[in-house]
Amino acid sequence: MQDHTIAYQIGLIQAAMQDAGVWTVESPEWVRFYSGEPTPDIWQWLQFIYLPMRLAISYQCFPYLAPQLQSHLENNPKLSPLLQLTIELDSITPTIHL
Repeated sequence: MQDHTIAYQIGLIQAAMQDAGVWTVESPEWVRFYSGEPTPDIWQWLQFIYLPMRLAISYQCFPYLAPQLQSHLENNPKLSPLLQLTIELDSITPTIHL
């Protein structure tokens, strides 16, 4: 049941990213070579790295996502729903403090 809840929450995040205009249609080149270094675009990282990994590996603990996104919201009302949705994702999944 938790896997379905995680998938549902990730679907809500994807829809909110599309509504906010931060969804990318094609995977950027850097994603193919990603090995954990800082990324050029937090939204692309969320879309192409973090969310697929969360969906594929539901039993592993992940760092809290909301604090990582908070500084990228820049008081943009279109992005506000993303913070709430990521807080909800953090609350229903095993997480770790970094």
